[in-house]
Amino acid sequence: MEAILITILTATLPTVIVAGVAYWFTKKREREAELHKEKFEHYKDYVIGLAGILEGESTAENQITYALVSNKLNLVGSQPVLDAHIKFQGIIENKSDDRSKADYDESLTQLIYEIRKDIGMKDDKASFAARLWDSGVPTDSPNKAKVKFNSLIHLRVPAATKGRWVRASRVAGVRLTDWIVDAVEAQMRQQMVKVAIPDDLAFSDLLLARDSDGHVSFDWAVIKRICEASGLPVELFLDAPEDNVSGLIVRWYQTHRQHGGNSDSVAEDLMAEIIIEEKAGQTVSHPPGRA
Repeated sequence: MEAILITILTATLPTVIVAGVAYWFTKKREREAELHKEKFEHYKDYVIGLAGILEGESTAENQITYALVSNKLNLVGSQPVLDAHIKFQGIIENKSDDRSKADYDESLTQLIYEIRKDIGMKDDKASFAARLWDSGVPTDSPNKAKVKFNSLIHLRVPAATKGRWVRASRVAGVRLTDWIVDAVEAQMRQQMVKVAIPDDLAFSDLLLARDSDGHVSFDWAVIKRICEASGLPVELFLDAPEDNVSGLIVRWYQTHRQHGGNSDSVAEDLMAEIIIEEKAGQTVSHPPGRA
């Protein structure tokens, strides 16, 4: 019996080893692919953060963003990338008049070259060159506030939760970041469905009007009352794309009309514009406080 048992184990051993090795290599490739994706996403954030501290672009917010992405570089960057970053950082911290533009350009080129190399790009080092461009918009320009770099959100979630998100994003064929954003936005849209209009509020209280510049204005105090009655944060409309508040106004007006309410010329124009824009596949953004 002992000889037979040994023979069976010996015969099945290669199969077990092959299956185990195959599983190990599969998991290894998955880990490498995930790390590469993390590197790529962070390197993009890093370059955006770097562009935000250029002369003429630098703000306190951009400096904070750059510090965050620079510190995170220690976790995902290769050693050559870290070395190039430290050298470049030393050059940009030198505010004296003897700072050489050639040294700046050379260190920036080396930094971008090492980043591209780390994500698998094959460049000719001898001829490779990299430059950063500012927007040309003056720092004190009112339009400068509209030019914002992506904000960073750091999430700490259980590994199992992240695993579910990663699998779902792969099934959807999108980046994990995009999948999370889409899921959050979808949840916010679901919250908007639960809007409750207080009984003592009439659509006319909104004071919807067409201004001389063609924009549509309204009383934000009415929107805030609706949010309070609905248990929703006003930021859902105030600090969000204008489509949110314009959608609320249009849906409120439709309900208002269905219940026999009077016609409103501005609301009718707004609805007609939305229909035209949707047919043309276009969107129009207005400053905060306008629909």
